Amino acid sequence: FDNMLTSTFSNPWVFLKVATVGDGGLDDDLETIGDSVEKTKLRIPKEIESRAGTETLLAQWFNEIPTESSQIDDAVDKVQMLVLKTYSYIRSQMCDQVEIFSESFFKVPMLRQLEMDMAAIQLSDEDSSRYKARRERLETDIKGKQEVVTEIDDCINRIQNFKNTCQARGMRMGA
Repeated sequence: FDNMLTSTFSNPWVFLKVATVGDGGLDDDLETIGDSVEKTKLRIPKEIESRAGTETLLAQWFNEIPTESSQIDDAVDKVQMLVLKTYSYIRSQMCDQVEIFSESFFKVPMLRQLEMDMAAIQLSDEDSSRYKARRERLETDIKGKQEVVTEIDDCINRIQNFKNTCQARGMRMGA
């Protein structure tokens, strides 16, 4: 990784020729973060084609920088924009590389080790008996609560029947 940083910043133009340069800059980069697999598959051929035009785009950017002394302010602005664009693309590529690096060398091995450690966990007899007792207590509580719910449902049905009977009597008397 250190070698990649050194080579990238020693000659950023070579690095940019390898990178994909879009017209939208950072906005394009932000849009591609949430792309689905299908969109990514469609985007890859476009990126490969755009890499061929990167050298032309860099030459165009350099040619847009005025060389006359009377336009020095404009030249400074153009150079600053070129440096910002360059930094943006390099930052994007470095972030991708750091993510791949961390996935490969830290996250995946850590998850493998975690999986092995979790598979090796054994409960002590004391913990096992305690969890068994807790499960039995919870099952008893669940059965008790289910009986209460059944009683409440029966009460609701009786009240509903009483209400319907009263309404039916009221209609017969009123009619």
